[in-house]
Amino acid sequence: MTILVPIDPTRPSRAAVHVAALLARTLDDELLLLHVSAAPPPLARLAELHGIAEPLRAEGLRVRLRTARGDVLERVHSFAQGARWVVMGTRGTTLGAGAGGDSVAWRVLSEAPAPVVAVRPGTSGGGALLHDGPLLLVSPDEGAPALALAAALSRATGQPTRRVSPALAGPGLFIGQVPPMGHPLGGAIISFDPDCVTQGWCERVLATLPEPVLLVGGGPCACEAAPRGAA
Repeated sequence: MTILVPIDPTRPSRAAVHVAALLARTLDDELLLLHVSAAPPPLARLAELHGIAEPLRAEGLRVRLRTARGDVLERVHSFAQGARWVVMGTRGTTLGAGAGGDSVAWRVLSEAPAPVVAVRPGTSGGGALLHDGPLLLVSPDEGAPALALAAALSRATGQPTRRVSPALAGPGLFIGQVPPMGHPLGGAIISFDPDCVTQGWCERVLATLPEPVLLVGGGPCACEAAPRGAA
């Protein structure tokens, strides 16, 4: 199967490529790197894109690089048909009601035809992405795509998954500290639904947790089980 990765040379996008590569190795999937722009990319940008793809090929991964013109959401949806995952980067600052649903990550999470992982890299900028410690999973539903993602990433990184029920964790879960599970934390995987951003819960996660955060669309929102006072 295929893992679609919308790419550009930014740090969040490169973090998404890293996560997608971990999944591709574990699932034996092909990576489809997609760059969407309003005009044909200049040679310098094409060189940057090939600089992302070639190291992955050198590692033995199956990689296709495509460029497309047009609306990002429309083109991502078109290429996502039949994909196992869509993995994309986000800065984590434009999700929520204040963005009016206009950010690309929010729109893809809300509307893509395949499960989506929006990757916000750690705020410290250091460490090995997802390899530095246990993966914290926040998902209220056994069947959510977040569980499948956590299982695959645990196999890829060798790190255990520690699941937390939002109903039990309460509003203090991501205020300056994580539950005692050993430090450092490798990252957090959060089951996401568009409605959760209106509660401000996911925004709090993104604002207060320094480790990488992966928002996973396509399953019940963790906020549905979280206290409303967490907003």
